[in-house]
Amino acid sequence: MKKFIYLALLATTMSFATTEDAVKTTASKIEQSADGVAGSVADIAKTASEAKDGLQKPYTDSKGFLINLYDDLKSVGVEGKDAMGKLVDVVSDVSHSTWDLLVKQQLIWSICFLCITLSSIFLGYKFFSQVNKTSSDVNDTGDLKSVNILLSIIYGLLFSAAAITSAHNFEPMITGFMNPEFGALRTLIELAGKIKQ
Repeated sequence: MKKFIYLALLATTMSFATTEDAVKTTASKIEQSADGVAGSVADIAKTASEAKDGLQKPYTDSKGFLINLYDDLKSVGVEGKDAMGKLVDVVSDVSHSTWDLLVKQQLIWSICFLCITLSSIFLGYKFFSQVNKTSSDVNDTGDLKSVNILLSIIYGLLFSAAAITSAHNFEPMITGFMNPEFGALRTLIELAGKIKQ
């Protein structure tokens, strides 16, 4: 029985000894892990601080650049707005002047077409009077004078050309006298059609 107690006592001391060593080993490992974690946290904090410092300069530079860009664009915007306003005023003045010019042009074209119409009437009168004169004007031998025939042909060609031109431009002539604004608008539409092609 003594042996049994001795063995029990020995086993108990050994288990206490093993437990104390385990506690000491575990505590030392916890301390080492805590030191490692503290070192890692310090390294991470140092890296984050360096990253913050590294990003601070580009942020400050880009912030300054954007402020300068905004100020420049704001001043250019005001100047651009003023320039656009002046351009609109000039274009407005030019368009009004162009419109007035087109309206006056219709009146001038109408006067020209009226002159062509009156000249076609006069040339028609001259042509028919020359034809009557040519048919009745014979020389001593009974032949027609060649000058009268030549004048009849010239008057006939001029009369035909003037009559065709005045007939073709009769409607624009009347429009130019009655409503020159419509003629100016028609000119603009025709011009736009030609430019589009």
